[in-house]
Amino acid sequence: MAIALLRQPDGVRFGAFLVQEGLLGPEALTEELEALSVGIVSHMLMEPGEWKYFDGEKLPVDAVSLDMTTASLLAAAVREVADEAHLRKLVGGDGFVWTAQDALLLYQQLRLTPQEGYLLSRVDGTSTVTQLQRLAPMPPGEYVRALAALSVTGLLEIRPASATRPLAPAEVETPSAPKSEAEEALQYSPQEQREYAEVIKLAAEIRHHDYYKRFGLSPGATQDQLHSRYLEFVKLYHPDRARETHLTSLRNELAEIYSALQEAYETLGHSERRTRYERTLAASHNVDTSQAEERRRSARGEVVDANVNRAKELLRAGDVGMAVQLLDQAVRLNPTAETLLLLARAEFKNPMWSQRALDHLKHAVALAPEFTEAWL
Repeated sequence: MAIALLRQPDGVRFGAFLVQEGLLGPEALTEELEALSVGIVSHMLMEPGEWKYFDGEKLPVDAVSLDMTTASLLAAAVREVADEAHLRKLVGGDGFVWTAQDALLLYQQLRLTPQEGYLLSRVDGTSTVTQLQRLAPMPPGEYVRALAALSVTGLLEIRPASATRPLAPAEVETPSAPKSEAEEALQYSPQEQREYAEVIKLAAEIRHHDYYKRFGLSPGATQDQLHSRYLEFVKLYHPDRARETHLTSLRNELAEIYSALQEAYETLGHSERRTRYERTLAASHNVDTSQAEERRRSARGEVVDANVNRAKELLRAGDVGMAVQLLDQAVRLNPTAETLLLLARAEFKNPMWSQRALDHLKHAVALAPEFTEAWL
Protein backbone atom coordinates (compact mmCIF):
# COMPACT_ATOMS: atom_id res chain seq x y z
CA MET A 1 0.00 0.00 0.00
CA ALA A 2 2.85 2.38 0.86
CA ILE A 3 4.49 1.82 -2.55
CA ALA A 4 1.14 2.30 -4.26
CA LEU A 5 0.76 5.63 -2.47
CA LEU A 6 4.05 6.79 -3.99
CA ARG A 7 2.83 5.82 -7.47
CA GLN A 8 -0.58 7.53 -7.08
CA PRO A 9 -1.16 9.85 -10.09
CA ASP A 10 -2.18 13.46 -9.52
CA GLY A 11 -5.91 14.01 -9.60
CA VAL A 12 -6.77 10.32 -8.99
CA ARG A 13 -8.20 9.32 -5.64
CA PHE A 14 -6.20 6.74 -3.73
CA GLY A 15 -9.14 4.34 -3.42
CA ALA A 16 -9.90 4.56 -7.12
CA PHE A 17 -6.21 3.99 -7.88
CA LEU A 18 -6.10 0.86 -5.71
CA VAL A 19 -9.13 -0.55 -7.54
CA GLN A 20 -7.66 0.30 -10.94
CA GLU A 21 -4.40 -1.46 -10.03
CA GLY A 22 -6.26 -4.55 -8.81
CA LEU A 23 -4.88 -4.14 -5.27
CA LEU A 24 -8.34 -3.78 -3.75
CA GLY A 25 -11.80 -4.79 -4.93
CA PRO A 26 -14.75 -2.34 -4.94
CA GLU A 27 -16.52 -4.26 -2.15
CA ALA A 28 -13.40 -4.32 0.01
CA LEU A 29 -12.91 -0.59 -0.55
CA THR A 30 -16.50 0.11 0.53
CA GLU A 31 -16.06 -2.02 3.67
CA GLU A 32 -12.84 -0.19 4.56
CA LEU A 33 -14.48 3.21 4.10
CA GLU A 34 -17.47 2.15 6.21
CA ALA A 35 -15.17 0.97 9.00
CA LEU A 36 -13.22 4.23 8.82
CA SER A 37 -16.42 6.28 8.94
CA VAL A 38 -17.69 4.32 11.94
CA GLY A 39 -14.40 4.96 13.74
CA ILE A 40 -14.54 8.69 13.01
CA VAL A 41 -18.13 9.05 14.20
CA SER A 42 -17.40 6.96 17.31
CA HIS A 43 -14.53 9.31 18.12
CA MET A 44 -16.76 12.37 17.59
CA LEU A 45 -19.43 10.95 19.92
CA MET A 46 -17.06 10.04 22.73
CA GLU A 47 -14.25 12.61 22.67
CA PRO A 48 -14.71 16.25 23.76
CA GLY A 49 -14.19 18.81 21.02
CA GLU A 50 -15.86 21.10 18.54
CA TRP A 51 -17.07 20.01 15.11
CA LYS A 52 -18.11 22.41 12.39
CA TYR A 53 -20.26 21.88 9.30
CA PHE A 54 -19.36 23.99 6.25
CA ASP A 55 -22.48 24.73 4.26
CA GLY A 56 -22.15 24.37 0.51
CA GLU A 57 -19.45 21.70 0.48
CA LYS A 58 -20.21 18.83 -1.90
CA LEU A 59 -18.68 15.44 -2.53
CA PRO A 60 -16.70 15.13 -5.77
CA VAL A 61 -18.50 13.30 -8.58
CA ASP A 62 -16.10 10.33 -8.40
CA ALA A 63 -16.28 9.93 -4.59
CA VAL A 64 -17.51 6.59 -3.20
CA SER A 65 -20.77 6.89 -1.27
CA LEU A 66 -21.49 4.67 1.74
CA ASP A 67 -24.43 2.29 1.66
CA MET A 68 -25.36 3.34 5.21
CA THR A 69 -28.05 5.66 6.53
CA THR A 70 -27.16 8.28 9.13
CA ALA A 71 -28.94 6.22 11.78
CA SER A 72 -27.01 3.07 10.78
CA LEU A 73 -23.72 4.97 11.01
CA LEU A 74 -24.54 6.37 14.46
CA ALA A 75 -25.69 3.00 15.79
CA ALA A 76 -22.57 1.25 14.46
CA ALA A 77 -20.38 3.92 16.09
CA VAL A 78 -22.00 3.36 19.49
CA ARG A 79 -21.62 -0.43 19.19
CA GLU A 80 -17.86 0.05 18.75
CA VAL A 81 -17.46 1.84 22.10
CA ALA A 82 -15.96 -0.47 24.73
CA ASP A 83 -16.10 1.88 27.74
CA GLU A 84 -19.47 1.51 29.52
CA ALA A 85 -18.95 4.83 31.34
CA HIS A 86 -18.88 6.70 28.01
CA LEU A 87 -22.10 4.99 26.94
CA ARG A 88 -23.86 6.02 30.15
CA LYS A 89 -23.00 9.64 29.34
CA LEU A 90 -24.85 9.30 26.04
CA VAL A 91 -27.92 7.91 27.83
CA GLY A 92 -28.01 10.68 30.42
CA GLY A 93 -29.83 10.50 33.75
CA ASP A 94 -32.47 8.16 35.11
CA GLY A 95 -35.43 9.73 33.29
CA PHE A 96 -38.43 8.05 31.68
CA VAL A 97 -37.75 6.23 28.41
CA TRP A 98 -40.06 7.23 25.53
CA THR A 99 -40.17 6.08 21.93
CA ALA A 100 -39.60 8.79 19.33
CA GLN A 101 -42.58 11.06 18.73
CA ASP A 102 -41.25 12.13 15.32
CA ALA A 103 -42.45 9.68 12.64
CA LEU A 104 -39.40 10.38 10.45
CA LEU A 105 -37.12 9.22 13.27
CA LEU A 106 -39.31 6.32 14.37
CA TYR A 107 -39.55 4.73 10.90
CA GLN A 108 -36.06 5.46 9.59
CA GLN A 109 -34.17 2.59 7.97
CA LEU A 110 -32.00 0.94 10.63
CA ARG A 111 -31.08 -2.68 11.22
CA LEU A 112 -31.23 -3.28 14.96
CA THR A 113 -29.38 -5.92 16.94
CA PRO A 114 -31.60 -8.46 18.78
CA GLN A 115 -30.89 -6.63 22.04
CA GLU A 116 -31.87 -3.25 20.57
CA GLY A 117 -35.02 -4.62 18.95
CA TYR A 118 -36.17 -6.30 22.13
CA LEU A 119 -35.46 -3.21 24.24
CA LEU A 120 -37.36 -0.96 21.83
CA SER A 121 -40.39 -3.26 22.04
CA ARG A 122 -40.56 -2.85 25.84
CA VAL A 123 -40.64 0.96 25.86
CA ASP A 124 -43.97 2.66 26.59
CA GLY A 125 -42.90 5.87 28.34
CA THR A 126 -43.87 4.69 31.84
CA SER A 127 -40.54 3.15 32.94
CA THR A 128 -37.33 4.90 33.93
CA VAL A 129 -33.91 3.83 32.70
CA THR A 130 -33.40 1.80 35.88
CA GLN A 131 -36.87 0.22 35.82
CA LEU A 132 -36.53 -0.74 32.17
CA GLN A 133 -33.25 -2.52 32.92
CA ARG A 134 -35.06 -4.82 35.36
CA LEU A 135 -37.34 -5.96 32.51
CA ALA A 136 -34.51 -6.57 30.05
CA PRO A 137 -32.95 -10.07 30.37
CA MET A 138 -29.46 -8.95 29.32
CA PRO A 139 -26.16 -8.05 31.06
CA PRO A 140 -25.85 -4.40 32.21
CA GLY A 141 -23.18 -3.62 29.60
CA GLU A 142 -25.35 -4.87 26.73
CA TYR A 143 -28.36 -3.00 28.11
CA VAL A 144 -26.49 0.33 28.28
CA ARG A 145 -25.02 -0.17 24.79
CA ALA A 146 -28.43 -0.97 23.28
CA LEU A 147 -30.06 1.98 25.07
CA ALA A 148 -27.29 4.34 23.92
CA ALA A 149 -27.58 3.19 20.28
CA LEU A 150 -31.36 3.71 20.27
CA SER A 151 -30.93 7.09 21.95
CA VAL A 152 -28.35 8.58 19.56
CA THR A 153 -30.36 7.46 16.52
CA GLY A 154 -33.45 9.22 17.87
CA LEU A 155 -35.57 6.09 18.27
CA LEU A 156 -35.73 6.67 22.03
CA GLU A 157 -35.89 9.79 24.17
CA ILE A 158 -35.15 10.25 27.86
CA ARG A 159 -37.69 12.62 29.42
CA PRO A 160 -38.25 13.88 32.97
CA ALA A 161 -41.97 12.96 33.05
CA SER A 162 -43.85 9.70 32.59
CA ALA A 163 -46.02 9.16 29.51
CA THR A 164 -49.23 8.60 31.49
CA ARG A 165 -50.19 9.27 35.04
CA PRO A 166 -53.97 9.79 34.64
CA LEU A 167 -56.52 10.51 37.32
CA ALA A 168 -59.49 8.19 37.63
CA PRO A 169 -62.47 9.53 35.67
CA ALA A 170 -65.71 10.42 37.39
CA GLU A 171 -68.10 7.53 37.74
CA VAL A 172 -71.00 7.57 35.32
CA GLU A 173 -73.98 5.30 35.70
CA THR A 174 -74.55 3.26 32.57
CA PRO A 175 -77.09 0.51 32.00
CA SER A 176 -75.52 -2.93 32.09
CA ALA A 177 -75.57 -4.88 28.84
CA PRO A 178 -77.47 -8.15 28.68
CA LYS A 179 -75.33 -11.12 29.57
CA SER A 180 -75.71 -12.70 26.16
CA GLU A 181 -74.28 -9.59 24.43
CA ALA A 182 -71.34 -9.41 26.83
CA GLU A 183 -70.51 -13.03 26.19
CA GLU A 184 -70.81 -12.49 22.45
CA ALA A 185 -68.35 -9.56 22.65
CA LEU A 186 -65.71 -11.88 24.06
CA GLN A 187 -65.93 -14.22 21.08
CA TYR A 188 -63.66 -14.18 18.03
CA SER A 189 -64.28 -16.16 14.88
CA PRO A 190 -62.08 -19.24 14.32
CA GLN A 191 -60.24 -17.39 11.54
CA GLU A 192 -59.53 -14.42 13.85
CA GLN A 193 -58.27 -16.76 16.56
CA ARG A 194 -55.93 -18.46 14.09
CA GLU A 195 -54.64 -15.14 12.80
CA TYR A 196 -54.04 -13.85 16.32
CA ALA A 197 -52.00 -16.95 17.20
CA GLU A 198 -50.11 -16.82 13.88
CA VAL A 199 -49.05 -13.19 14.40
CA ILE A 200 -47.69 -13.91 17.88
CA LYS A 201 -45.84 -17.01 16.65
CA LEU A 202 -44.39 -15.32 13.56
CA ALA A 203 -43.26 -12.23 15.51
CA ALA A 204 -41.26 -14.46 17.86
CA GLU A 205 -39.70 -16.53 15.06
CA ILE A 206 -39.27 -14.34 11.97
CA ARG A 207 -35.89 -12.88 12.94
CA HIS A 208 -34.53 -16.43 13.14
CA HIS A 209 -35.61 -17.19 9.54
CA ASP A 210 -33.35 -16.48 6.58
CA TYR A 211 -34.47 -13.74 4.21
CA TYR A 212 -36.00 -16.16 1.72
CA LYS A 213 -37.93 -18.12 4.32
CA ARG A 214 -39.48 -14.88 5.60
CA PHE A 215 -41.35 -14.73 2.29
CA GLY A 216 -41.88 -18.50 1.98
CA LEU A 217 -39.49 -18.62 -0.99
CA SER A 218 -36.31 -20.51 -1.92
CA PRO A 219 -33.00 -18.96 -3.15
CA GLY A 220 -34.00 -19.68 -6.76
CA ALA A 221 -36.97 -17.29 -6.66
CA THR A 222 -37.19 -14.62 -9.38
CA GLN A 223 -37.37 -10.91 -8.66
CA ASP A 224 -41.01 -10.87 -9.83
CA GLN A 225 -41.89 -13.66 -7.40
CA LEU A 226 -40.07 -11.86 -4.59
CA HIS A 227 -41.78 -8.55 -5.31
CA SER A 228 -45.23 -10.18 -5.52
CA ARG A 229 -44.75 -12.03 -2.22
CA TYR A 230 -43.38 -8.88 -0.57
CA LEU A 231 -46.51 -6.89 -1.47
CA GLU A 232 -48.71 -9.74 -0.25
CA PHE A 233 -46.97 -10.09 3.12
CA VAL A 234 -46.62 -6.35 3.77
CA LYS A 235 -50.36 -5.95 3.31
CA LEU A 236 -51.05 -8.95 5.55
CA TYR A 237 -48.81 -7.82 8.43
CA HIS A 238 -48.84 -4.04 8.17
CA PRO A 239 -48.93 -2.34 11.63
CA ASP A 240 -52.11 -0.50 10.60
CA ARG A 241 -53.95 -3.83 10.94
CA ALA A 242 -53.75 -3.30 14.71
CA ARG A 243 -56.89 -1.19 14.22
CA GLU A 244 -58.80 -4.44 13.70
CA THR A 245 -60.47 -5.61 16.90
CA HIS A 246 -58.81 -9.01 17.21
CA LEU A 247 -55.31 -7.55 16.57
CA THR A 248 -55.58 -4.44 18.76
CA SER A 249 -53.06 -5.64 21.34
CA LEU A 250 -50.54 -6.89 18.74
CA ARG A 251 -49.28 -3.59 17.32
CA ASN A 252 -45.70 -4.32 18.46
CA GLU A 253 -45.79 -7.82 16.98
CA LEU A 254 -47.06 -6.56 13.63
CA ALA A 255 -44.37 -3.87 13.61
CA GLU A 256 -41.71 -6.52 14.32
CA ILE A 257 -42.90 -8.68 11.41
CA TYR A 258 -43.17 -5.68 9.09
CA SER A 259 -39.63 -4.55 9.97
CA ALA A 260 -38.21 -8.04 9.35
CA LEU A 261 -39.90 -8.19 5.94
CA GLN A 262 -38.53 -4.77 5.00
CA GLU A 263 -35.06 -5.84 6.11
CA ALA A 264 -35.17 -8.95 3.93
CA TYR A 265 -36.56 -7.16 0.88
CA GLU A 266 -33.94 -4.41 1.02
CA THR A 267 -31.27 -7.09 0.58
CA LEU A 268 -32.98 -9.53 -1.80
CA GLY A 269 -34.39 -6.74 -3.95
CA HIS A 270 -30.87 -5.47 -4.75
CA SER A 271 -28.90 -7.80 -7.06
CA GLU A 272 -25.44 -7.11 -5.61
CA ARG A 273 -26.60 -7.38 -1.99
CA ARG A 274 -28.54 -10.53 -2.83
CA THR A 275 -25.44 -12.17 -4.30
CA ARG A 276 -23.40 -11.37 -1.18
CA TYR A 277 -26.19 -12.64 1.06
CA GLU A 278 -26.52 -15.95 -0.81
CA ARG A 279 -22.79 -16.58 -0.34
CA THR A 280 -23.20 -15.98 3.39
CA LEU A 281 -26.32 -18.13 3.51
CA ALA A 282 -24.60 -21.05 1.78
CA ALA A 283 -21.76 -20.91 4.32
CA SER A 284 -24.16 -21.00 7.28
CA HIS A 285 -26.21 -24.05 6.25
CA ASN A 286 -24.02 -26.34 8.35
CA VAL A 287 -25.38 -24.82 11.58
CA ASP A 288 -27.78 -27.09 13.47
CA THR A 289 -30.86 -24.88 13.57
CA SER A 290 -33.02 -27.40 15.44
CA GLN A 291 -30.81 -27.29 18.51
CA ALA A 292 -30.69 -23.50 18.39
CA GLU A 293 -34.49 -23.29 18.21
CA GLU A 294 -34.85 -25.69 21.14
CA ARG A 295 -32.53 -23.51 23.21
CA ARG A 296 -34.56 -20.43 22.29
CA ARG A 297 -37.83 -22.12 23.32
CA SER A 298 -36.32 -23.19 26.62
CA ALA A 299 -35.01 -19.67 27.29
CA ARG A 300 -38.41 -18.14 26.49
CA GLY A 301 -40.08 -20.55 28.90
CA GLU A 302 -37.70 -19.60 31.70
CA VAL A 303 -38.32 -15.89 31.10
CA VAL A 304 -42.11 -16.39 31.14
CA ASP A 305 -42.07 -18.37 34.41
CA ALA A 306 -39.78 -15.85 36.08
CA ASN A 307 -41.92 -12.93 34.92
CA VAL A 308 -45.19 -14.44 36.16
CA ASN A 309 -43.77 -15.33 39.57
CA ARG A 310 -42.22 -11.89 39.99
CA ALA A 311 -45.42 -10.17 38.82
CA LYS A 312 -47.46 -12.00 41.47
CA GLU A 313 -45.05 -10.76 44.15
CA LEU A 314 -45.30 -7.20 42.83
CA LEU A 315 -49.11 -7.33 42.80
CA ARG A 316 -49.11 -8.43 46.44
CA ALA A 317 -46.80 -5.50 47.20
CA GLY A 318 -49.06 -3.05 45.33
CA ASP A 319 -46.67 -2.32 42.41
CA VAL A 320 -49.26 -2.75 39.65
CA GLY A 321 -47.39 -0.87 36.91
CA MET A 322 -44.26 -3.05 37.05
CA ALA A 323 -46.36 -6.23 37.36
CA VAL A 324 -48.32 -5.30 34.21
CA GLN A 325 -45.12 -4.82 32.23
CA LEU A 326 -43.76 -8.21 33.28
CA LEU A 327 -47.05 -9.98 32.50
CA ASP A 328 -47.33 -8.21 29.15
CA GLN A 329 -43.90 -9.55 28.21
CA ALA A 330 -44.92 -13.04 29.38
CA VAL A 331 -48.09 -13.21 27.25
CA ARG A 332 -46.22 -12.03 24.19
CA LEU A 333 -43.69 -14.84 24.58
CA ASN A 334 -46.25 -17.51 25.55
CA PRO A 335 -49.92 -16.47 25.72
CA THR A 336 -51.97 -18.69 28.02
CA ALA A 337 -55.49 -18.12 29.34
CA GLU A 338 -54.28 -18.07 32.95
CA THR A 339 -51.58 -15.44 32.35
CA LEU A 340 -53.87 -13.31 30.15
CA LEU A 341 -56.52 -13.34 32.90
CA LEU A 342 -53.94 -12.32 35.52
CA LEU A 343 -52.80 -9.47 33.26
CA ALA A 344 -56.37 -8.31 32.59
CA ARG A 345 -57.21 -8.23 36.30
CA ALA A 346 -54.12 -6.12 36.98
CA GLU A 347 -54.95 -3.72 34.13
CA PHE A 348 -58.52 -3.25 35.36
CA LYS A 349 -57.02 -1.57 38.45
CA ASN A 350 -56.19 1.45 36.24
CA PRO A 351 -59.24 3.02 34.52
CA MET A 352 -57.07 4.14 31.60
CA TRP A 353 -56.14 0.53 30.84
CA SER A 354 -59.70 -0.81 30.74
CA GLN A 355 -59.70 -1.34 26.96
CA ARG A 356 -56.37 -3.18 27.09
CA ALA A 357 -57.70 -5.33 29.92
CA LEU A 358 -60.83 -6.18 27.94
CA ASP A 359 -58.71 -7.11 24.90
CA HIS A 360 -56.59 -9.47 26.99
CA LEU A 361 -59.74 -10.95 28.56
CA LYS A 362 -61.14 -11.60 25.07
CA HIS A 363 -57.92 -13.33 24.05
CA ALA A 364 -58.01 -15.53 27.16
CA VAL A 365 -61.52 -16.68 26.26
CA ALA A 366 -60.56 -17.14 22.60
CA LEU A 367 -57.59 -19.33 23.53
CA ALA A 368 -59.51 -21.43 26.08
CA PRO A 369 -63.33 -21.10 25.85
CA GLU A 370 -63.68 -23.71 28.59
CA PHE A 371 -61.63 -21.58 31.03
CA THR A 372 -64.62 -20.38 33.05
CA GLU A 373 -62.67 -17.99 35.32
CA ALA A 374 -62.24 -15.59 32.38
CA TRP A 375 -66.00 -15.30 32.02
CA LEU A 376 -66.58 -14.26 35.64
